[in-house]
Amino acid sequence: MLITVDIWPTVASTTVQDFFEQQPADLPPPSVYFLRQIIHDWADEWCIKILKQLRANAGPQTKLIVSDILIKYACRISPEDGVFTGIPGGVPVPAPEPLLTNFGRGAGLAYTMDYVMMILHNAQERTVGQFIKLGQASGWQLTSVHTPGNSAHAYLIFEPM
Repeated sequence: MLITVDIWPTVASTTVQDFFEQQPADLPPPSVYFLRQIIHDWADEWCIKILKQLRANAGPQTKLIVSDILIKYACRISPEDGVFTGIPGGVPVPAPEPLLTNFGRGAGLAYTMDYVMMILHNAQERTVGQFIKLGQASGWQLTSVHTPGNSAHAYLIFEPM
């Protein structure tokens, strides 16, 4: 889709900010924060700092979209677990027994990227459970997970707690 300069200001505006610093108070609360391939670059303590800074300026309707690689579970998740069941897309569609829930696919790209991030940045790719914990520690609640097809990539949607 081509967006011309004439209509861009009526559709959206972008602002560049340092996400380790407090966001300017003179800006209205944003509708959306979009972080693409950002969270996987940082260890948990730094991710929480980033997300807390964004949460401090977020309004009650602000959405946070995290676009990142998602490590899929190879084990079955019990419905009694409760943590993932209320989140659309949070529980993978299980493969028939005796296959692993990821259908035996090792998710090579996701695991390789996890190793790369660990070695280069002391960071990691994360599971749904790890994203939930990051959100809870920084004032965001994971509301849905969207994974296009069989991609290792996912879009995680958070709302303010």
